[in-house]
Amino acid sequence: MQTRALIFMFAACLGIAPVATAQDADVSGTWTATFNTNGQDHPATMTLKTDGAKATGTISSVERGETSISGTVSGKTVTFNFTMQGENGATPIAMTGDIAGDAMKGTFDFGNGTGTWTAKRGGTQSQEPPNKNDAAKTDVTGTWTFAIELANITATPTVIFKQDGETLTGEYQSQQYGKFPLKGTLKGNAIAFNFEMAIEGNAIAVSYEGTVDGDSMKGEMSYGGMADGTFTAQRQKK
Repeated sequence: MQTRALIFMFAACLGIAPVATAQDADVSGTWTATFNTNGQDHPATMTLKTDGAKATGTISSVERGETSISGTVSGKTVTFNFTMQGENGATPIAMTGDIAGDAMKGTFDFGNGTGTWTAKRGGTQSQEPPNKNDAAKTDVTGTWTFAIELANITATPTVIFKQDGETLTGEYQSQQYGKFPLKGTLKGNAIAFNFEMAIEGNAIAVSYEGTVDGDSMKGEMSYGGMADGTFTAQRQKK
């Protein structure tokens, strides 16, 4: 009887030993992220901490500043939510994806469209505004020929920029609607400018955001939330 009991105990040790279960991944740390929509990359930095299945922290970018972010982690699946402040107010962003070690990737939804995102832990993308010397390396002073594309609409306005450090001023010249003063910023190679134009007596806030590469630039633009599109531009030779 004693021998039989020992056999059963041995078998129990072999047969019903606890099986390790998949644990929730730990997303704590600083992540360098890139959001892509309509072919345009938007860099950001996420600083996260994990408390069980919950994740909280901040997300920041040169274009949009810093805001809080929260989400959940279930095994290797992550979800995050944050609210981005844009020209037309607050826009909720919903992210879903997977984590594998120090890398994450997935998709995001911003209400009017979707995109993809990737992130790597351990590197920080500088979110500090460059100093004037850095900004001066990218100088957009001059006259630029733009090509904009909206739904069923194309146009080729001319934009004149004057640069003082990171500050931009100038004039937007529309062949159809006239000339309008603009203001904006250039931080590194990230350009953003806006102006107000009148169309048939209605004032419309127009905003452009993009990146500069020497004598060319590209990005996205919005006509007061009523129409969004993309643009490319080339600096005219003197």
